[in-house]
Amino acid sequence: MFAIPTLTHTLRPALIVIDVQNGFVSKGGSYDRLRMDTSNYRSAVRKMQELVNLCREIGIPIFYTEAVREPSGIDLLTRVHRILPKSREKRIRKVPICVRGTWDAQVIDELKPTDDDHIIIKKEILPSKIRKQMYGSRLLA
Repeated sequence: MFAIPTLTHTLRPALIVIDVQNGFVSKGGSYDRLRMDTSNYRSAVRKMQELVNLCREIGIPIFYTEAVREPSGIDLLTRVHRILPKSREKRIRKVPICVRGTWDAQVIDELKPTDDDHIIIKKEILPSKIRKQMYGSRLLA
């Protein structure tokens, strides 16, 4: 593992690749199907590839995050809170984004994680009122 010794301690850097998934970046992904401009995402892919390759060469661990939604749509929580803007709610219902287990939810091919990398699955965060009601229950255990 790559480490940087200092006078007082040792630094162990890591790379975090956040939500670079087909649904957000790729042609044919959900953002593309919603006619959202993904050109800024696509333009950064080559530089991200270079950084990922460098980290692999020198032994810096790589962590990927994947924002996923459940196929049932239960994690949208549209009846529980009013945080989700109506326009976004309609868009998500029309074309579900990054549904678990689909091509849309996978990291793009250009940055595919290897067996040595770490994947962190992100889910919709529950509103604080629900968290308080569920705290200590088997639902969050």
